[in-house]
Amino acid sequence: RRVLFRSGALVTSACLICHQAEIVDLTDPQKRRALLSEALALFERLGSEHGRAYALAYLGEAAFLAGDAACALEYGREVLAVNERLNDRVNVGSGWCDIAGYYCGLGRMEEARRAACEAIAIGHRTSTLGCIALGLQHLAAVVASGGDVLLAARLLGASDAQLARLSQPRYAGAQLLYDRTLDVLQAALDEQSLQRARREGFGWSLERAVEEALHVPCQGLPLAGA
Repeated sequence: RRVLFRSGALVTSACLICHQAEIVDLTDPQKRRALLSEALALFERLGSEHGRAYALAYLGEAAFLAGDAACALEYGREVLAVNERLNDRVNVGSGWCDIAGYYCGLGRMEEARRAACEAIAIGHRTSTLGCIALGLQHLAAVVASGGDVLLAARLLGASDAQLARLSQPRYAGAQLLYDRTLDVLQAALDEQSLQRARREGFGWSLERAVEEALHVPCQGLPLAGA
C-alpha cells in the first residue's frame, strides 16, 4: 500500500507540474521547459509510458511556442512512437495532429498534408472530434500555402464547427498556427468573401468535412510567417 500510495503521489505531482507549466507566462519558455523536464523525469522514474507521452507532448508544444519547430517535431515523433506502442489510437491521432502542425511551422507542407490526413482518418474512426478539428485546421494551412484560399477558408470554418461542438478552445500552439493561416487568408481575400467561405465550411456535415479533407491534393509552398 505504501508503494502504491507513493506512486500515486508522484503521478499527481507530475501532472500538477505539467499544469503549472501550461499556465506559466509564454514569455518565459525556459521556465516552462524546466518544469516539463521535471515532470518527464518523474514519469520516467515511475515507468509510466502514458505519463511520459503526456509530458513529451507538452515539451513539444513548449518548444514550438519558443520558435523551435524542429525540436518540437522530434518530441512529436517520440510521443507518436510511445502511443503506437501502447496502441492508444486516440492519442496516436492527436500525435499526428501535433506533427502536422510542426511540419506547417517548418514549411514542409506535403508532409503536413499527409500527417493531417492521417490525424483526420484516425479521428473519424475513433470519433475524436478534436483531432478532426485540428487536422482540418492544418490542412487549411497547407491549402492556403498552395493558393486555394477559398477552400482553405472553408476548411478553417469546418475546423471551427467541430471545436464549437466540443465547446473547446484551441491550445496555444494550435492557436498560433490558426492565426497565421487566418492572416494569409485575410491578405488574400476581402472580408465578405472570407466570411462567406468560412460560413460555408462551418455548415458542412462531419462526413462532408472529412471527405473534403481526405481529397486535398499535394500542395507545396511554405506558409507565410512560418
